[in-house]
Amino acid sequence: MHISPDFSAHLHSYVIFIVHIIQCLVKILYSVNKIKESGVDLRILLHSSVNYYAGLLETEYTG
Repeated sequence: MHISPDFSAHLHSYVIFIVHIIQCLVKILYSVNKIKESGVDLRILLHSSVNYYAGLLETEYTG
């Protein structure tokens, strides 16, 4: 089976993307655990996390 270089480049970026998502989820879960202990409002954390990761994804794909 021959894989075109274009496909393998796309595959590489998808793998990086998936790893980013997994790392983000781990960070969010870790943060949520920390916050449960300290009692900070989860909505504020969630909102800032979403904004932060959306910004990361934008820079990842726009350069």
